[in-house]
Amino acid sequence: INDLENSYKRFFKKLGGYPTFKKRGNKNSFSIREKKKFRIENRNLFIEKFNKGRSGKPLKLREKLRFEGTPKQVTISFQNGKWYASILVEGCSNYKGVFPLCGKVGIDLGIKDLATLSDGTTFQKSNSLTKSLKRLKRKQRVLSKKSKGSSRYAKAKLSISKLHLKVKNQREALLHNVSHTLTSKYKTICLEDLSISSMTKSKNKRLNRMILDVGMYELRRQLEYKSLLRGVDIHFVDRYYPSSKLHYECGFKNEDLKLGESTWECGGCGQQVDRDLNASRNILREGLRIANT
Repeated sequence: INDLENSYKRFFKKLGGYPTFKKRGNKNSFSIREKKKFRIENRNLFIEKFNKGRSGKPLKLREKLRFEGTPKQVTISFQNGKWYASILVEGCSNYKGVFPLCGKVGIDLGIKDLATLSDGTTFQKSNSLTKSLKRLKRKQRVLSKKSKGSSRYAKAKLSISKLHLKVKNQREALLHNVSHTLTSKYKTICLEDLSISSMTKSKNKRLNRMILDVGMYELRRQLEYKSLLRGVDIHFVDRYYPSSKLHYECGFKNEDLKLGESTWECGGCGQQVDRDLNASRNILREGLRIANT
């Protein structure tokens, strides 16, 4: 009922289409929000009616709850041949993180490197999807030759889903590592307010895929919530700020800078400028200026 209400609200606000029934095979999950219908004891999950048919035997969880508090909701989902239980817990925050005391950094996100910092540090991107494209095409070719609805079709589809999950996990593991490092080391972080949806409207499909494979939006999301947990100040620079074109030292603006140029010669002082490093330093300076105004 709650999900249906949210769907109608989104529909009347023109944020989505008219609510439809859930289709089988699309987000196979359900949520239980009534406290009386489920309970958790150590690693045991009890669900009303379901456990009655199993002589009261509970579902065994892989691990205990990570947080102390009152379980408010459990969402059961079936993905790639495995069952998952996502549990929402209400309670006081007992997060014990690393709270940095100093350090300021500007971050330039890109498709050559995932992130270039103003202090010269770079983080390489994962390229998890690009490395798996040949395998993915081969599996999709096999799937196209199967009869839809058959057991072999389901088996081939499951194989593709598992590969997509592996790609996703590889990407997220790298992004969590980077976001953890940044929010543990620096007190102030400055980023560009990029619009990923606008960046992927190019006619170049290969470029669009590379941008999405990097995971810029997910990295920003992780930095935002980890900064909130660890007391880090995060500031965003306007997306139209010419961070790549403006030389950090002399202020010369290169209006002819093209997308594929990683270095360029400054017309003001004659220095060779590293595009990403120069952009990260400009982002830091502009971010600190915004924070002080």
